[in-house]
Amino acid sequence: MSIKETTGVKVQICAFCGEEKPIIANGLCNACNRVYERNETKEHPNKFLKKCSVEFCERAVIAHDLCDKHYRRWKRHGHLDQTREKGWGSKEKHPLYQIWSWRKRTKQLCEAWIKDFWLFAEEVGVKEEGATLQRIDETQPYSNINFEWVEPVMSVDTKANDAMAQRAAYGREWRKKNQRKCKDSDLKRYHGITLDEYDNMMKNQGFVCAICGKKERVVNGITGKVFNLAVDHCHKTNVVRGLLCVNCNKAIGHLNDSIPLLNSAINYLKSHASSEA
Repeated sequence: MSIKETTGVKVQICAFCGEEKPIIANGLCNACNRVYERNETKEHPNKFLKKCSVEFCERAVIAHDLCDKHYRRWKRHGHLDQTREKGWGSKEKHPLYQIWSWRKRTKQLCEAWIKDFWLFAEEVGVKEEGATLQRIDETQPYSNINFEWVEPVMSVDTKANDAMAQRAAYGREWRKKNQRKCKDSDLKRYHGITLDEYDNMMKNQGFVCAICGKKERVVNGITGKVFNLAVDHCHKTNVVRGLLCVNCNKAIGHLNDSIPLLNSAINYLKSHASSEA
């Protein structure tokens, strides 16, 4: 053996690992001596390490007859049972995980789906290519009774030279298939009322113009036929007053919503009524 003297500690070739290290005891380096004392054998430690006492675990013992994994679990939790949820490490690879993760982060899911990803995946089913997950009732969270897979309106190739034209065509097709949703959005944006409020106003007016009693043209809606009367509002206060046909709405608009002007127009027509007759 080659022997070196460094700061009073002998450096020799360890009898087990064969490496030149500081010898602690029994002709062994620190690491090999600790294994020797734990296993109580002078055989090479790499061949005769004790196995973990947990059933089916083949890892080497670190302390208290446990491997490193089970020893750390015991120190942290006080028991050896699995603490991770079912499917830990595999749900991130699931094709529905990104959908679930985003809607969970934005608090759009029901409590049961927030707590259990696998329940969510089981109840929404298989995602078709290109389909998107949407709510039936936008005011309620996603749940097993409030979701649907919506097929894409049309495919859009954003790399094509006419990508802008394709996106415009996509938008037109989407609006055709979502007329009620678009109308509701427009009413909220321009007049501050919902489509349900518009429908109630239509019903209260008997589905005719509030001035002339004319029925405006009919458009097909998801809930049935809706008369497309214009929303009349005060231009000073923005308060919605009623629903008018296009001609009546334009007429009072051209007269600046002025009662004196309207009365003047009435008097004008009355003054010429006899001469025209």
